[in-house]
Amino acid sequence: MRVTLAEAGPDYGPVEEGGWPDDLLDATGIPESHDWGYAGASGEGRPMPFERARVIGGCSAHNGCAQCAGWRGDYDAWAAACPGWSGADLEPLFAAVAARMRFRRYREEEIQPLQQAFLEAAAAAGVPRTDDLDDLDGGAGCGCPPVNIAGSTRWNAAAAYLDPLRGEGRLQVLGDALIERLELRNGRCHGARAIVDGRQTLMQAGETVVCAGAYGSPEVLLRSGIGPAGDLAALGIAVAADRPGVGAGLRDQPASELEFAATSELGADLDAFAAAADFMPQEQAIAKLGEDAGGAPYAFHIYPWVAPDPELPEGWMVALPVALLRPRSSGRVRLHASTARAEIEHGYLSDPADVADLTRGLCHVLELVAAGSLARYLGRPLATPAGEDDPAIERFIRGRHRHYYHPTGTCRMGPSDDAWSVVDHRCRVHGLEGLRVADASVFPQPPRATTAWPTAAVGERAAQLIAAG
Repeated sequence: MRVTLAEAGPDYGPVEEGGWPDDLLDATGIPESHDWGYAGASGEGRPMPFERARVIGGCSAHNGCAQCAGWRGDYDAWAAACPGWSGADLEPLFAAVAARMRFRRYREEEIQPLQQAFLEAAAAAGVPRTDDLDDLDGGAGCGCPPVNIAGSTRWNAAAAYLDPLRGEGRLQVLGDALIERLELRNGRCHGARAIVDGRQTLMQAGETVVCAGAYGSPEVLLRSGIGPAGDLAALGIAVAADRPGVGAGLRDQPASELEFAATSELGADLDAFAAAADFMPQEQAIAKLGEDAGGAPYAFHIYPWVAPDPELPEGWMVALPVALLRPRSSGRVRLHASTARAEIEHGYLSDPADVADLTRGLCHVLELVAAGSLARYLGRPLATPAGEDDPAIERFIRGRHRHYYHPTGTCRMGPSDDAWSVVDHRCRVHGLEGLRVADASVFPQPPRATTAWPTAAVGERAAQLIAAG
């Protein structure tokens, strides 16, 4: 089998050849280069960037490296309508991803001062120290999850999956190749048209797999005539398959974040740690907290981080975010012109239940902040609620909420008689031959996970399905 991979961003070749930009390999922080520039609005209408990586390897070249598998019950719920996607089905795929992506755990001496203080504060608040963030049966607790870091290098999906195959003759990688639309004729996909070196290029294929993410995959399908027939016709796009679910069902995990200036003690401890260790990630620990009504053992992630801030006296800012892992609010990706970029409408906090849940989650953060081991590191408040009553916290959440960088669900997997599903349990687009989607857009519901790991597992599963014919 020969494969052509078209990447809209640059391909920097094998990581070990040294052509990659330093910021994409530096696992201590999150890069800001190579961004697609997606943007939209918060729940209250504030402008909000939706960062996505435009580079070979996608967001695995941008992520914070924390890898949380999520809860078995969420995947079992997928399998109720999509056979082959239960927790038991996915476990060996998660293991395959972990091996490919060189997951490892931080050694105790690698955990930096703010993160150590957070772990201690959680323990003091009755949250057990745990190492089960890679366990589908793991419960509430606090620990450092596995990370896709080789030494101190962010080990991305291109390094993990493409580099071993480069030079074998079976794989062709086209960098800076922007997909315009799919080539659809007589109910079948015959490849895609891309802009390469400023020219339109037809790439013919017996089977085409779209892996452009929760924003990009529906965008490609819509431009190609796969989506809500009425919307497409209004844009002058010929309808190839009437699937109203394309672009619908967009969910991202909303987050609310307390922010503080670091104390002089934290500034000194961070500087000393960085000097001694020569490797200091900004984020490491994650707490899983808050049972939900569905019987899951946790509903929130709390994930503290620090960042240099030259405008603050001590040079550091501390953030303590909490993310709601299973939001009810949803939005969509839609086109407003046949050739223009899609508009992202997340619908954050449009369901009042999400605000109520985040209020509960932020109360957990406020409890941890009061713990001595953490409080000694937190200086002047930069962003905190005006009070600790629910109305004050709710106003704070609505006015300042962020997101957890985990959009999903815009090409949802489900049976063909579900009008809102886009692909079947084999990742094949309903109503067309020779076309699949394999990324976070196919998630029927967001799992309680950092979505990079289950997204890679989708890729593993799609590869199995393609090989099986």
